[in-house]
Amino acid sequence: VVLFRPFLARAVVPARLGNLGGQYWDDSSENVQPLDIQGKYLKICSELGTRPLSMVLPQLNGESIEIRYASLTEREARAMAALLKCHQKFKSFTLSKSRVKTESISILIQSLKSSNLDSLTLSGNKLSHNLCQNFQKFSKFVTYLSNLGLSNNHLLDRGISVLVSNFKEHNSLRTLNLSNVQMSLSGAKQIGVLLAHCPRLEELDLSMNSITEKGAAFVAAGLHESHTVRGVRLAKTGISAKGVVALASGWIDKNADLCLDLSGCNFQSVACLYLAALVSAVGGMSCKIKLVLNGTIFSGVGGECLLREASASENTTLLADKSRMLTLEKTSKFEIDLSDRAGKVAAKVLLNHDRENEEAGRKTSTIQKVVSEKLADWGLQDKPEVSNKDILVKCMESLSGDHRDVVKLDVGVNGRMEDKI
Repeated sequence: VVLFRPFLARAVVPARLGNLGGQYWDDSSENVQPLDIQGKYLKICSELGTRPLSMVLPQLNGESIEIRYASLTEREARAMAALLKCHQKFKSFTLSKSRVKTESISILIQSLKSSNLDSLTLSGNKLSHNLCQNFQKFSKFVTYLSNLGLSNNHLLDRGISVLVSNFKEHNSLRTLNLSNVQMSLSGAKQIGVLLAHCPRLEELDLSMNSITEKGAAFVAAGLHESHTVRGVRLAKTGISAKGVVALASGWIDKNADLCLDLSGCNFQSVACLYLAALVSAVGGMSCKIKLVLNGTIFSGVGGECLLREASASENTTLLADKSRMLTLEKTSKFEIDLSDRAGKVAAKVLLNHDRENEEAGRKTSTIQKVVSEKLADWGLQDKPEVSNKDILVKCMESLSGDHRDVVKLDVGVNGRMEDKI
């Protein structure tokens, strides 16, 4: 009994968890030690009566948290918000492609008041325009964000309007992703205002929004006023010739690097000509330009000018994966405004192109030669009573391989081949 007495004299003390100065601690040991970050998160979940997210636990030792394909309840959102408040090392938070209610997003945004987050991504959650209203409600909590991603949500134009009213005086925003947020002309107009008022914005993504050529004009005006934007994504936005002309004209006087993504947009010949003018102007400057035109149809003489200028410029990178060159029209008519610098450079590019073709003896493209030869074979060159539609049918029947595919593509996109022939 005497031998075992020291062991019996020490009573077993149950572990107690508490909070002292924002640090969770465990007094079951002789030396009180603060709990690690995982212990904090587990304790918070226990107090709120919810389960910890298994995908979050392995990430707690880093500086970023990424949650994907989750069903985030309100209690789970409160637990995450409490974690962001008590632990200041997290710089990036991503919640994407998850089933989450607006109330839960509101709780997370409110937690930004006490966090040090620099990057916030809430993409692919199919949230409504009420998300932007949350930013307005907690505007003073989010004005120091540098990176904001809200793509693939149902923000609509009114959501964009609320967002712009909150961020147009924001001094820290560097990247903004608003791709596929169901924006139209009105939203694009607001983006033009944002571009003119964000002094540090560097990258803007508006892909897969139906902003059309008029919306592109508003964006171009904002880019002209901005001194910091270097990357703009406008892929699959329905921008046609006038929109491209506005973008090129707005940037041609800037001696600044630019990455412009217009993938999936099918341009008329004049649009390609103005892009060629932009490339030509950059050639005499110290800046660099990168054009991303994947899945694009380069049309007419303007397309030929663009490819020629891009290949000759050391300051230009042109990415055109899965793109096609279409030069079916026998003649090209351009309306060029010579009152601005873009129009003057475009005219110079066109004249140089014609001069080089004359010197090389190239007056028509391969497809134009095929069409001309077939018209001569059929005796249709001097018969105006024969409709252009019948001529087109004969041409398509005679062409083979890639040429025929190109003609079909252009018919599908433009729907007006009479002007082309």
